[in-house]
Order: sequence, then C-alpha cells, then structure tokens
Amino acid sequence: VGLVIFAVGNHARCTLKASNLTGFVIMGFTIGTLDAATLLQDLASGGTAFFQLPFEDHLHQDLSALSLVLAPIAELAGARCAWDSYLNPSMLFSSPGGAGSGPSFPRSI
Repeated sequence: VGLVIFAVGNHARCTLKASNLTGFVIMGFTIGTLDAATLLQDLASGGTAFFQLPFEDHLHQDLSALSLVLAPIAELAGARCAWDSYLNPSMLFSSPGGAGSGPSFPRSI
C-alpha cells in the first residue's frame, strides 16, 4: 500500500494538477489515519512488549514496531505537504504596473 501511495504522491507533486493532488491528499490522510489506528491497537494489545530490548534478540518485532510508528508520520506528513502544494491564482497572475507588483529594488540617489 505504501508503494502505491508513494507513486501516486510523486505523480501528483510533479504535475501539480488539482485532481491528482486531491486524490493523493485523500489517500494519504485515509491510509495515515488507518495506520495510526493500527499503531494504537498494537500499543494497547502489546503493552510493554511492543518494543523489546536488547535489539538484536528481538530484531523482527522491533523493526515492525518502528515501521508502525513511522508509517502514519510519513503518510500524514506527505499528505500535508501535498495540501500546501495547491496553486493559488495569485501565483499565476500578477497585476501589470500597479504598486506592490514585482520585486522592489532600492533606488540610487
């Protein structure tokens, strides 16, 4: 599932099309929320055995726990970045002439 979200997100961020961004944002927030619910469920059912030390003796369980923690963070952060990538009309159009348009350069006296 993560690979599909990555591919859709990469395409959406490269094209900046509103439909692609919207699909990725919806998919990212949905899957991120489901991953967060899975994390909470595993924390509640596993208790203190969720992450065990020493790391070498419990490698598979600790890596699974680490992926459960990082998955919702990565998916929700990616969806949030895509949400901020929508184009505003002010980015596309600038008023010709007028005060405040274009960069301001200091005038030499």
